[in-house]
Amino acid sequence: MVNCDICGHLGDHKVVLAKSIAQAVQKGFNPYSAGLIPDMLQSLGLGTAYDAWRVSATEGHLSKADWHICENCMLTLHPFL
Repeated sequence: MVNCDICGHLGDHKVVLAKSIAQAVQKGFNPYSAGLIPDMLQSLGLGTAYDAWRVSATEGHLSKADWHICENCMLTLHPFL
């Protein structure tokens, strides 16, 4: 069991290639506006960091490893894959 790389939910999740996540973000996937970022992170002010997250997910350190995605986040992500 691992944490979802988007919302942090613990479970057995689907592995999505980093390249596929980057392409989804380039097509408009935004976990912040979709409400997938946990309230705890939003309250820390990290929810306003979408631009930095987007750059990291498409060409930075988050673009280097495959992602574990829970079923709930996958429902929102899937149309962008």
